[in-house]
Amino acid sequence: MLLGIVNILGLLWLAYQDFKERAVWAMLFPVLALLMAIRLYHSTDLNVFLLYISMNSALVLLIIALLWGYTRYIHKIPFLNHAIGAGDLWFFFVLALAFPTPIFVVLFSCSLLFSLMLSVFLRVEKNRIPLAGFMALFVSITLILSLINLFPDPYQF
Repeated sequence: MLLGIVNILGLLWLAYQDFKERAVWAMLFPVLALLMAIRLYHSTDLNVFLLYISMNSALVLLIIALLWGYTRYIHKIPFLNHAIGAGDLWFFFVLALAFPTPIFVVLFSCSLLFSLMLSVFLRVEKNRIPLAGFMALFVSITLILSLINLFPDPYQF
């Protein structure tokens, strides 16, 4: 439970930094990835843990490759720091280490939809969307709801 609270605080800190400064402390990504991976590891055995992070990482790499191809060949703009920020990409990998694959797919997809809806609702400029911050906010809300038993535990899959 303590690790879950620390993870939530880390996600909220990431969101705050992304909203406030449009930049996130670089060391927060590996620290958060490690803490969230430890939480996943404690909920399963080593082989399943490795399978989850392998499949999640492969999905993230596929998404990044598709996004890169789209921005380069169709949209014709630079990929990094124009179409998406480096911190956003790092956060994708933090999430890849954080959850079982079925939960990862749902949380990743829903957090992207949440980010889109929030950006439209708040009328955020197209080049200023704090994607990692919005996604971290969504995941932290999900974990808080899980912690107070209003949402199923994402690690009890």
